[in-house]
Formats: sequence, C-alpha cells, structure tokens
Amino acid sequence: MTRLYEGAKQTNTDPCVYTMDGRNGLSYILVYVDDILFFSNEPDGSEKFKSELSRDFEVKDLGDIKYCLGMEFSRKEGSIVINQRGYIRDVMNRFGMEDCKTVSTPWTFIRS
Repeated sequence: MTRLYEGAKQTNTDPCVYTMDGRNGLSYILVYVDDILFFSNEPDGSEKFKSELSRDFEVKDLGDIKYCLGMEFSRKEGSIVINQRGYIRDVMNRFGMEDCKTVSTPWTFIRS
C-alpha cells in the first residue's frame, strides 16, 4: 500500500479526512475516491504536498476548489465559505418544488 503523505494522521471521525501538524498550523487532507483536497495555512504547504504526492501518483492540479460533491467553495475575507445552493436547487427542481415559498430557519452556533 502506498503512503498518502508523511506525517498525515487519519481522523477518528472520518476515514477520508487526515490532519497534519505543521510549523504554522494545521493542514487538512480530504480524500474521495481519486480526488484529494488539501487545505493548509502553511505558506508552501500546497506545493510541498503536491511534490510529495507526485512521487507515488500521477497528479493533476485543478487549482483552487470551486465545486465538489454538491458543495460550492469560495474565499471571503481570509476564510473559506462552503454552501450547497446548487445542490439544493437541483433537488428542488427534481421534485417540482422550484417555486415553493421559502421559510427562515434560525441557527445558533455556540463555540466551545
């Protein structure tokens, strides 16, 4: 079996998510079949990761993520924003509910 990346540790909650401690913080590696997403605040983390991975695999860099598994990704004020508008729109259309009335749902986020 080929190693994914030196120092990456599989999370207990999801076998497809790995974390890695670096000099400047934490990096995340998400694996889905033959797609890999890499998030890091290490300045050269992405380049180092691609270089290491290309030793064992053929690598194709598709650039910054825009869409994956029904989720849309964008950057906003130093953060990554994830939404599922497109997926929800597709589901609504599939069930003939594209003209239904919306309702507001309150969401409380509590930091621990």
